[in-house]
Amino acid sequence: MTVDTYVELAQFVALVLTLWAAIRMLDLHTRPQVECHLRSRPDKPNVFELVVANYGQGAAKDLEIELIDVEEEDFDAHSVTLTWRRKGPFTLLAPGDSIVSLFGFGPSLVGADREPLKPFRVRVSYRWTAFWYWRAYETSDYHDMDVRPFQGIVPKWPKNETAEILRKELPNIAKAVEARPTPQIPDKTGDIGNARLRQLELVMAALFAEMREDLKKSPLKREFIIMSKNAMYNSGGETILAYFCEDHEDLADKVVVLANSGAVTDITYNNVGRYLMSEELVQYLLESEADAA
Repeated sequence: MTVDTYVELAQFVALVLTLWAAIRMLDLHTRPQVECHLRSRPDKPNVFELVVANYGQGAAKDLEIELIDVEEEDFDAHSVTLTWRRKGPFTLLAPGDSIVSLFGFGPSLVGADREPLKPFRVRVSYRWTAFWYWRAYETSDYHDMDVRPFQGIVPKWPKNETAEILRKELPNIAKAVEARPTPQIPDKTGDIGNARLRQLELVMAALFAEMREDLKKSPLKREFIIMSKNAMYNSGGETILAYFCEDHEDLADKVVVLANSGAVTDITYNNVGRYLMSEELVQYLLESEADAA
């Protein structure tokens, strides 16, 4: 081989390495990096939170969070306040965004008078799309959660102080409970015929189909909420019917039409849209399913 051939070969190798480095850099800048950890609040060191955050440069899609290797008795003994064991899927966790949930209180988790909470794991699953490929990759990461590193740095929280705080706050709590509006549920929630309901189903078939499936599983349910999949709602452990804006185009407008027609009643009392199905709507959904069968 001549000297010119060696030079050309070296230039080709250098070009390939440069392209590879550029592709690698672009890949790193389009890939999500989802991490899960426990932390204590800077302003309230006794309050522990479970955080799932995206520290990468790409978006994590269809994110699901699941606690595994959990000993429920140990969680109860340490007064863990986290009520869910699986959450999601969340449509999108953008770069820099995080999902924060109250987990528990330091003295209960790592108090000096008891053994700390036993370690557990969190599985985080999501999809992401590389800049150079049209198909999405599915990723599942496992994160070890352990409160023992916090031993010795959690401020003491004497029981008498806790009782004093509760004693002072009880009047405010009682006032807040009394002041909370209670939804007014009418004696008759609708007055609408099957002909009108058939017309409504033509313009919102997917919503009627989902309601029909829900009623097949829970025939006594009447109350439902509408919300975004990105929002978090604490139902207190109660099963509640929910319909998501991402699944039904113009969902809020459709529900308004149902309310104006008498098929549902608006019983919203906070920042979540809450409605009550009329018995006419329920009967129509169940009977039309039976007719179709």
